[in-house]
Amino acid sequence: VLPIQDQLAKLVFQINPTQAGPQIYRFYVVPQAGEILRQNNEALVHLDILQAKTQVLILAGAPSFEFAFAKRALAADSNLVVETRTLKDDTRFYEAGPAIETLIKDCDVVVLLDMPMLALDSRLSKQLNSFVDDGGGLLFKGGKQSLDNWNDGHPLAACLPVVITANLGGEQHMCVLQATAK
Repeated sequence: VLPIQDQLAKLVFQINPTQAGPQIYRFYVVPQAGEILRQNNEALVHLDILQAKTQVLILAGAPSFEFAFAKRALAADSNLVVETRTLKDDTRFYEAGPAIETLIKDCDVVVLLDMPMLALDSRLSKQLNSFVDDGGGLLFKGGKQSLDNWNDGHPLAACLPVVITANLGGEQHMCVLQATAK
């Protein structure tokens, strides 16, 4: 828009969407007297309006650069609300706050960063399994702590779209994709 003395002017619009989902907004500027080119007086803007912010829970087996990176990267997204818990010992976390079970009930995605199976007791693992069955998202990043004591019979194993074999010696683990995976 060039309103006065051919100076570019910035226009700001505030939109309050009434429903979630994909929306297309049309912006149109009335042609000015003497305007030669009118094809650039209209713009279409596509927005995907979210119902609510996505709730993400990160459970980390220990403080690590991977945890710090994931936490920063996810927290930088204004569409996400990120809650974190970092394992201090077998059953305690560094962060205080609501119980893990409560956090899982309230979130949309759970991220497990090298969480040892021993820290995920049967009740918590079954809750994660139900969470995934009900459509919740689960991101599992394995590592030394989570894979060295891997147990195919553990309830968490049923949540994953892969079958992880026992330690093959050294640092190697075998993952096999299954057609029947969740």
